[in-house]
Amino acid sequence: MSAYRDIHRAISAHQDETMDGPALRLMKLSEEAGEVVGAYIGYVGANARRGLTHNEVDIAKELADVVITGMVALHDWVDDPERFMEGRLQALLSRIKKEGS
Repeated sequence: MSAYRDIHRAISAHQDETMDGPALRLMKLSEEAGEVVGAYIGYVGANARRGLTHNEVDIAKELADVVITGMVALHDWVDDPERFMEGRLQALLSRIKKEGS
């Protein structure tokens, strides 16, 4: 059993009772991506009122949350998300080797 599957089970047990769980998990992915942007804004001090509020580790944590949230949501759409992701990574690597990006 994967940690992602365990997290999916725990989250979906609550979310699926309150609303359409798969839709909520997709929305959560957008929220997490927004938090990456917020951390970057704080890292470069783009908000003059707040100044520098974040560092590289804060950005890395938010990026990790995006990856985790995406993997948890992927459980709603495929039977074996880890294998599916490995296939996607291999396809991307093949394309990069062939096309350069």
